[in-house]
Amino acid sequence: MIVKKVIKNEVKKAKELIEQSNGKVIGAVLNKAAKDNSSSYYNYYGDGNDD
Repeated sequence: MIVKKVIKNEVKKAKELIEQSNGKVIGAVLNKAAKDNSSSYYNYYGDGNDD
């Protein structure tokens, strides 16, 4: 389910507001995000079990 599309500026602003309230961002879920030319550390990762 896709609830809303957001633009990068909205994500950056949300992160800034969280940090201003001494909150921490521990992760994010990006569904159907367009790949750009920047490199990424992980393409896919799981829990380590091959079952």
